[in-house]
Amino acid sequence: MGFRALQFFTESTHHKLDREKRMQEIVLVNSTPFGDIPTLRVSEITYLPLLPALHNALLDSGSLRESKSSMPNDSSPSPQALPPCQADSAQSALVEAIDNAIDVMIMTSKHAVYALEQSMNSHNELKALWEKRAFAIGSGTANALEQAGISVEFVSPSGHGASFCQELITRLQGRRALYLRAKHIISGLDSTLSQAQIPLIQIIAYTNTPLHLPKSAKPPRDSIVIFTAPSNYRAFIENFGWDSSYIAIAIGESTFAAFSQDSRARSYISPKQTLESCVTLAKSLRNTTKR
Repeated sequence: MGFRALQFFTESTHHKLDREKRMQEIVLVNSTPFGDIPTLRVSEITYLPLLPALHNALLDSGSLRESKSSMPNDSSPSPQALPPCQADSAQSALVEAIDNAIDVMIMTSKHAVYALEQSMNSHNELKALWEKRAFAIGSGTANALEQAGISVEFVSPSGHGASFCQELITRLQGRRALYLRAKHIISGLDSTLSQAQIPLIQIIAYTNTPLHLPKSAKPPRDSIVIFTAPSNYRAFIENFGWDSSYIAIAIGESTFAAFSQDSRARSYISPKQTLESCVTLAKSLRNTTKR
């Protein structure tokens, strides 16, 4: 082989290796990093104060017999801002209402748990919820509950929204539930439980706001992209569209259901609804593409 041919072969090989190296990139689209996997943050999670919303819901349900003028909101004082005797009375009334109106909690995201923890740290009366057992959609949510000191009664073995709804119906007969949820949901869990005549109080615990990212943040061609929620997928598409060279991994069926036909052409659902399982799948796919 002549020098020019050898040089061309060497450069072509290097370019091929560089191209294959780029093919191996795994990108996690998530609100928080995970291990050493490059993470693309496409949305911002905001935890909302739960006390005013819960107070309002208990009043509306008739479980809390207190005048709305003393309800904590943006224009009226919280129990902590009232005179001591009134504050003690308001807190006691709320704790009693929680005990009487809520038997269990439903959590479909670790962010609902974090929002509850944040509000508990500010309002002692909400710590009455610590005594309630929780139903979790998957192991990630269950782990967050256990770390917060909340007992987990049931973890969905499927980790999928539609299955979780049916699993709850059989387990919540004769029980009253508090559902801490995102502002926008696609599972229809609230309507499914209502149709099954399960007493349900639902509180919006957090919002997910898409970020506007520069085009330079777009993952390179041939990336394996992991999506952990439908909202993350939608925010990704709004920013970058979809490259047909990508491989998509959905953490569960609800996330997969949000995928467009273009994204589904080369896509997978994680065997388990955990980040660990997603990353393991991504690495196995990366290994199979190596030459």
